[in-house]
Amino acid sequence: MQDESGRTAFTFSPIYKQRTTDATRRITAVGLDTTAARLFLGLASGHVEEHQIVTLQAPVAPGWSSNAPTIGTQHATTTTRLVAEKRISRHAVRAIACLPTAARLAILCEDGTASVASYDSWVVTALQGVRTASAISADPAPALAAALASRTATSSSATPKDTPTNSKGGSGPAAAPTAPSTASPGPRPVRLAVAVNSITTPAKLLVYSIAPSIGFAANQPPAHLLAQIALPDPVSGLIWVGTGLIAQHPTRYSLVQPGGRFTEIAAHGCRDPKMASLLGPGPAASAPQPTGASPPAAAAAAAAALKGGALLFQDSMLLLTDASGAAAGEPIVLPEPPLAVASSGPYVVTVTDGEGVVVYDASTCRVVQRLYWAHDDPWVAAERRLPAAEDAAGGGGVVLAAAGSVLLLKPLAPDVQVGVQGRTGFSGPCREGL
Repeated sequence: MQDESGRTAFTFSPIYKQRTTDATRRITAVGLDTTAARLFLGLASGHVEEHQIVTLQAPVAPGWSSNAPTIGTQHATTTTRLVAEKRISRHAVRAIACLPTAARLAILCEDGTASVASYDSWVVTALQGVRTASAISADPAPALAAALASRTATSSSATPKDTPTNSKGGSGPAAAPTAPSTASPGPRPVRLAVAVNSITTPAKLLVYSIAPSIGFAANQPPAHLLAQIALPDPVSGLIWVGTGLIAQHPTRYSLVQPGGRFTEIAAHGCRDPKMASLLGPGPAASAPQPTGASPPAAAAAAAAALKGGALLFQDSMLLLTDASGAAAGEPIVLPEPPLAVASSGPYVVTVTDGEGVVVYDASTCRVVQRLYWAHDDPWVAAERRLPAAEDAAGGGGVVLAAAGSVLLLKPLAPDVQVGVQGRTGFSGPCREGL
């Protein structure tokens, strides 16, 4: 595979550092929602922390989603501020899934319980009857649709005909211009998939509709069961692709489509299988939507953007698939089994012990950028899993957690990517304090 690492597609910097070495406070799960400027941390103690993301300099380089405010710039400093902390369980938090348009997050704990919590107010509701859950996944389509609709509105407001004029008829503004709105078209419910394993009964997939915690649906029950699908094998992971889900089993991957249709994809041959949803090229890189595009059109475009997945085979080969699970191109051959796999717009991000963070172009499978970074975390080394999360709001950011630190991979717009420092790409004192 050809190596073309020579530009900085992402900056990479720490945004949070724990002040304790207590093992019960280690970070076991992360979630990112830049629409709400929130970072969520799941801890081994069963607590979840909510942090506000604070940028100490005005952003100048937009990410892929104009709906999600860019977190800092190449020269800005990004940090966090603790807003709230809530104990969810006596067991470690295994996974967090942010639901931006519902202003909620889903939480999975090691004891198999799953719950949903409201942003800010932290009203927690357990999913009734769920005692042995093994995986959760939130449908990203509503957040992507909100991002596309917001970008369309922003593009429309930025056209020359909308340029304000001064009292003399000139083109200069008569007053401070109004900033484009980054709010979504409105609260929307989000589908949440929960895999439940059991020794005595077949595994099953539960699909819920999660109601928004704000707006007209705020007083409705937060979770409504839409479907229950029996599965032949236990499930250890789920990702949304198109309108269906890819399920990760102990020995294979499978596709679950609407109506309960189940299709086996292939045996993965992995000791530690991993996968990630593969989104389209991202709002800023895709063709603009027509001015005044309807919400259904934006929703359809968002569903189309969920074009497939990145599935790990034989522990060191990432196969990019379409929404049906079929191979969509040549595989990405990794030098060693990855600790984490994520996607960001047109890129696939992997983390390994030997090479740190490596960014691949999903369309060519070639290396774009290398970030030589050592996690120095014995828990990650033992579990062969590094907590990571993509921006649920579609902004393109990716957060990684290790050794009590959280680091942010922040995408740069194509027109500001540079061909220097492509093999380091660090922004800020990333190596200090890690």
